[in-house]
Amino acid sequence: MHPEQPLQESVAPEPLHPGHPVQLALVDLGLGGLTDDGLESRHGRNANWLGSTPAGRRLFVKRLSGPGGAERLRRESAFAALLDRVGPVELPVPDLVGVDAERLITVSAAVGDTHTVAHDLAAWQVEPALFSRLGRILATLHALPVHEAEAAGLRPEPVIEPDVRHFGAIPFDLAAGMSAGMLDFYRLLQHDAEIVAPFTRLHEVGPYGPAVVHADMRVDQVLIGPDGGLTVVDWEECRIGDPARDLGALVGDVLYATMVSLRRDDEATGTDLEQVTAQAARRLRDDGLPLVHALHEGYLDAGGRRGPEFAEQTMRAAGWQLFDRALARAQSHIAFATRDRAAAGIGRRMLLDPAAAASALGWVAEDRATVPDAAPDPAPTGDPAESATAEPALEVVR
Repeated sequence: MHPEQPLQESVAPEPLHPGHPVQLALVDLGLGGLTDDGLESRHGRNANWLGSTPAGRRLFVKRLSGPGGAERLRRESAFAALLDRVGPVELPVPDLVGVDAERLITVSAAVGDTHTVAHDLAAWQVEPALFSRLGRILATLHALPVHEAEAAGLRPEPVIEPDVRHFGAIPFDLAAGMSAGMLDFYRLLQHDAEIVAPFTRLHEVGPYGPAVVHADMRVDQVLIGPDGGLTVVDWEECRIGDPARDLGALVGDVLYATMVSLRRDDEATGTDLEQVTAQAARRLRDDGLPLVHALHEGYLDAGGRRGPEFAEQTMRAAGWQLFDRALARAQSHIAFATRDRAAAGIGRRMLLDPAAAASALGWVAEDRATVPDAAPDPAPTGDPAESATAEPALEVVR
């Protein structure tokens, strides 16, 4: 196997002058601010700082930005309050030290010298035992009492994504800011009438019932310490929702990693869609399936949800994760890459036939031999060879 280059997870931090809102918040919280020595920042949608106070206390400070910042701060605070209410629980999460609701700043205890699971998965340096532990962590989270969560301030909230409205037409002002790769992505989805219904079902919780969920679960939300310990971070989307979405997101991340790993594989130098799909299937069998099996077994061993409805919704969530990851890459590219097209094809099959996907991944007591294959193109209409090269029109409304 040819590993990827290590992910660069640190970026230059925004300078913190004495009058900076972060420093003012830390002073108001009695923490004294952060010093310049060793100040770091991590990739993420929110500005953040990892550093030390004058007293030597290591903190991770995050300033929530964008729409809904106050709601995200409320959720993170409510989750911390839930853990206080239920007492000791085997959930490895950072301690929330304090919040400044006016400045939208949260302060957590720093988690030592860590890197993310995404970092190791990109290099395929992850053992199944780690994913087994991840499964157990999710099962513990999903077992938290919902009534206590509501008392702590968490609410039943649907997850917004995927937003199926854009599968019909994209508002002009939104389309104007999209990359060519994103436009190519939506061009395919808009001509795929079959995909809307399973996407819509992702907003429905099955008969297995709601749970306390992370709701933004990804391999880059899990930190690994020097001793191999795991910590799940970024609880600002936490809510009462569908537990299958959490588990499916991790399955989708493993599946997508098989596609990205082809970038440096000597046998994957071609750009033909069927060739890339076949290579991805081999990589999945050899490297991805052991991780997916371990995740599921750890989840079940710790008392996680089970049953055909839960397995199928988990597969739909994994299929959406493949689309979402492909879309994230398309945001910064001028074309929808071949491996991303293949990933979306695999995701499409999982959404349209989640029972077959669950069987193929070994999540039900049926045939484990067949790995989900990718459609030549996420758009199902017309001849496959033709659809891979045709340029369907993109619907944009003014």
